[in-house]
Amino acid sequence: MPDPTARLRTALADQYRIERELGVGSMATVYLAEDLKHHRKVAVKVLRSDLAATLGAERFLREIEIAAQLQHPHILMLIDSGEVDGFLYYVMPFVDGVSVRDKLSAGTEIPMSEVLEILCDLTEALAYAHQQGVVHRDVKPDNILVSRGNAVVTDFGLAKAVSEATGPQNMTRAGIALGTPPYMAPEQATADPNTDHRADIYAVGCVAYELLTGKPPFVGPNAQVILAAHMTETPEPVTARRVGVPTALANIVMKCLEKKPEDRFQSTDELLIQLRALRSSSGAILATDAMPAISSSGFWARRKVVATTTAVAIAIVALAAWFVTGFGDESAGGDDDGIRSLAVLPFADLSPERDQEYLGDGIAETLIGTLSRLEGLRVAARTSAFSFKGRNEDVRTIGKQLGVSAVLEGTVQRSGNRIRITAQLIDAEDGFHIWSQTYDRDMDDVFAVQDEVTQSVVRALQVELMGDTAESVETHATENVEAYSAYLLGRFHWNQRTGPAIDSAATYFARALEMDSSYGKAWSGLAETYVLFPQYLPGVLPTDEALDRAERAARRAIALDQTIAAPHATLGALYQQKREFGRARQAYEQAVTVEPGYATGHQWYATYLIIMGETAEAVAHMRHAATLDPLSQIIAVWLATALDADGQPAAAGEQYERTLRLNPDAWRIHRDAWMHHLRLSNFEQSGTHLVRMFEIAGEPTTTAAQWQQRVVDPATRAAALPKIVDSVLPALSAASPVVVLWGLVPMKAEVLGLLGDTDRALDLLEQAYGDPQSDEEVLPLLTFVLNPALRDHPRFTALLRNVGVR
Repeated sequence: MPDPTARLRTALADQYRIERELGVGSMATVYLAEDLKHHRKVAVKVLRSDLAATLGAERFLREIEIAAQLQHPHILMLIDSGEVDGFLYYVMPFVDGVSVRDKLSAGTEIPMSEVLEILCDLTEALAYAHQQGVVHRDVKPDNILVSRGNAVVTDFGLAKAVSEATGPQNMTRAGIALGTPPYMAPEQATADPNTDHRADIYAVGCVAYELLTGKPPFVGPNAQVILAAHMTETPEPVTARRVGVPTALANIVMKCLEKKPEDRFQSTDELLIQLRALRSSSGAILATDAMPAISSSGFWARRKVVATTTAVAIAIVALAAWFVTGFGDESAGGDDDGIRSLAVLPFADLSPERDQEYLGDGIAETLIGTLSRLEGLRVAARTSAFSFKGRNEDVRTIGKQLGVSAVLEGTVQRSGNRIRITAQLIDAEDGFHIWSQTYDRDMDDVFAVQDEVTQSVVRALQVELMGDTAESVETHATENVEAYSAYLLGRFHWNQRTGPAIDSAATYFARALEMDSSYGKAWSGLAETYVLFPQYLPGVLPTDEALDRAERAARRAIALDQTIAAPHATLGALYQQKREFGRARQAYEQAVTVEPGYATGHQWYATYLIIMGETAEAVAHMRHAATLDPLSQIIAVWLATALDADGQPAAAGEQYERTLRLNPDAWRIHRDAWMHHLRLSNFEQSGTHLVRMFEIAGEPTTTAAQWQQRVVDPATRAAALPKIVDSVLPALSAASPVVVLWGLVPMKAEVLGLLGDTDRALDLLEQAYGDPQSDEEVLPLLTFVLNPALRDHPRFTALLRNVGVR
């Protein structure tokens, strides 16, 4: 019989040159090979011949596509698969590193900090996969590779592909277990058909146990003994096997190893937050003003980083050059007045792997920041422009909703070390193209290519630079391409606004600063992230520490880059939380002066002005923010609040209705509109919004109708309204996935004031806010009590003075 390796070499000779065998696993043999097309090292994994015969090529390849969709820094992606001469194979990048199994085999104790890094990277990969509906099913040290301090998970989706393609009975005949006995959850060991993602969480516990102690939780002479132990025995505590393991970490591991899935962490997101909190408390995020000593959270292949970052630089420099040089020029296709308002949409990712979304977003976001500084050009803010992401709306519709005369859109397509960026400027009135350009390059020297493309754009448009204007356009503010790419990834995560995403943003911004400590925008991003820790990651860092880190980072950003407003606005926000209101005002004023087109700066400043009682000026700034970012839900609802505070209830009501036409399912807006109409004694209208809150939260509308009737009826109103604030709203907010509920005390006080019980309302406010040391997170909400019977009362004025707001 011919040598299988020789047969494989012959079968794959036109695509891969097989160099040597790397190892044999339960499902596949792994070979080191060279990708002849792209001249790179790869790992070719060939399924066992008996397993391949059982599966069949068509079904296996169809199922393995699931794994190909997973694109994440901590997942070793699938780059090819196929069937040749009876071989079923799949191909992954070759990682020049070691497996966690190799580290364990060395016999030396792995440092606690390294264990945490590996576990965080592993869990982040699993969390992403679980969000895509994919369970690994075979998490073990052999499938975790470590290179340059970063861990990546391999063979993702293989066990699932095999099981889906064969079914339990065929798997039994093939002699393959769905998992590896020392790391299999009890439900997995019994082939429970309801096995889900929590089996992966159990496997993380097994891996963590072995990383800390050197051995898995259960060992035995054969698979049957080990599987029986998983189902019936309790593992020895981690702390009994290794001295010095933090109690918190030991508890996390043992919770993962609970026998019943419902007793473990219920999601990898929940587990990840716990691990990151433990890592952060060990000083891993940013302990000093020096360069941040953080964990390595991304798997960085240098070729990919250079290529993708080059793409960003090319697009931004080339497009900025066109705008700087082409305004008002007939050859550019514009009218006599030129383009005076513009929206930049996220560049769509057309890459085969669909793994460049952050790049497309980064191009658009950086262009927005760069072009908004050009005098005479109004650029729609990110929130409004990005609201059209993936919607395939007609450009004329976009232009009308954003109030702009032109729309810039584009695509990004990357394959290997080659990237294509297409950009086009479209007239928002008639939908015709004004200008378009495609850049198709091999990416080797980012800054040389920037110069080349900039000049090619200028020549193509046959225009001349307008004095020194082009020199003032700064696109990346760093000469380090990896730092720039890390910054874009930080922004990508920051804009998602979830706890894990905010934590990832801090990691990526800090990574950018590891590579370039003079990168002002990265310092600003880090400041903007830490100021959100108290809201999105409560308990990960003490509030004072998070704000101190934000302040240090913001000041570094300002010292390094005088052109960005965000760090000034961040200082305003943190001083406001610290009740240093004079310093907050100075910071906000600086923000809107440095960058008048920064919508968030105007929004935050307006919120501050409401707190300080300067409501007319607050309305002006909030209106300007709404002009800059017309589709921002948060700005729109705050504009209504500002109008209410300024004594313009009719205008506020119209603003609520406009906002709800664009966001009919926004729970927060209905809640605020409900309160607005209560103040005006519009009980029927307020009831309409209460019913919608019930509907959005998925609660019975019959119950909503009953509450509405109680509010409308004067005989039951006095009892119903406080009850709604005390119990109904919290219950609805728990059921609604899109709500931030705050300010129950001020809302209840307003209700009591509405019912004529002014003394009781003021008693409630004094009890909650009378202490000058009251919780700074909720204190400003006191100032959003808008009922005139309360706001004008001497006791209320004295309360504001007591807490330092007035």
